[in-house]
Amino acid sequence: MKIAIFTLLLLSSFSIRANETCAYFAKETIQNKFPEWQSYDNCATYKGRILNVLPNHLSKVAFDVSGLAPFWASGHYFYLKEDGNFLSVIPFDNGADTFREGLVRSVINSKIAYFNQELQMVIPPKYDWGWPFYNGRALVCTGCKISEPDDDGHKPVKGGVWGYINKSGKEVVTVKFNQTEVPD
Repeated sequence: MKIAIFTLLLLSSFSIRANETCAYFAKETIQNKFPEWQSYDNCATYKGRILNVLPNHLSKVAFDVSGLAPFWASGHYFYLKEDGNFLSVIPFDNGADTFREGLVRSVINSKIAYFNQELQMVIPPKYDWGWPFYNGRALVCTGCKISEPDDDGHKPVKGGVWGYINKSGKEVVTVKFNQTEVPD
């Protein structure tokens, strides 16, 4: 299965017109010692599963020690790598899903897949939903659905059958239980 990571196209500002807003943490500068998540106009587009970031904005993105940076454009959250690769990830708590135990979640063909910090697929898309890893396991389900937001704006996941997978994608608690009856 082809990995759903696409090379970031770095085009000159003369050949691309990025008319959409994006958001990212900018690099620290003398004028801005403590950069915050900030929106910028006319900096990126995401169409046809291709992310285009204007070079003058890409050069300002702050990458962490693992070479990754959260990024937002066209209503999608991404992780960018300094080499130009990117991965669309699910939104979680008002931002890009966070890496837990070295893995992050992405949706591929309406299923959850897990990727490492090199943005390589580690667990292919098989489950309708999957939570982040904790103590080497992730709670996953099939046949479940994301519900309407609750009073806090969170979208509960309901129904289906549930179980746990390990970081290799092997079911360590078979996916066959009601959500409230999954054994620890």
